[in-house]
Amino acid sequence: MSKASEKNDRGAALITVLTMMAVMATLAIVVVDAANMSLRRTGNMVRMEQTRWYLLGAEAYAVARLGKSIAGPRPPVSIQMSGRTGPLYFRSMTA
Repeated sequence: MSKASEKNDRGAALITVLTMMAVMATLAIVVVDAANMSLRRTGNMVRMEQTRWYLLGAEAYAVARLGKSIAGPRPPVSIQMSGRTGPLYFRSMTA
């Protein structure tokens, strides 16, 4: 083998190795990005579930507070609709 042939072989090997490194680096970036997206999605799911429980707790608290405040009968409220006035009665939906 001549020296020119050895240089060409080394150059081809170097280009092959550099191409393989570029492909592996690209794959590594794709894998890390997918893992990062999965972590963000999981975090969002946790926050959504936490918000759901906060809302359920607030609803239960409001129902308990309103149940105490509207335990007795309420007097009718006069309202006006379409130019006519009439009474509006409140009643408990639990009874």
